[in-house]
Amino acid sequence: MKGVIVSQVEVLKRKRTFSIFNKFFFSPFRAGLFGYSAFFSILIISQYLGYLIGNRELFLIDEKDVLLSLIGFVFVFSFRLMENYRGKE
Repeated sequence: MKGVIVSQVEVLKRKRTFSIFNKFFFSPFRAGLFGYSAFFSILIISQYLGYLIGNRELFLIDEKDVLLSLIGFVFVFSFRLMENYRGKE
């Protein structure tokens, strides 16, 4: 029966560790993915509109567009991380 009993200290440590992981990694990562998808969507829409208007001959998405969308990920990830670091929620 010794292994069945779990002390409250261990449970609190696990909850605190998960809370810190959630606050400083998971939540900013989710926000960063949202920023990435928002930037990528804006790029796709603007390129498609350029194709419809006639400014571009081909509707093409290349690796530059994917890398440019990483700006959105980094911006929103760092903003949410700093927001969580200051204690705002």
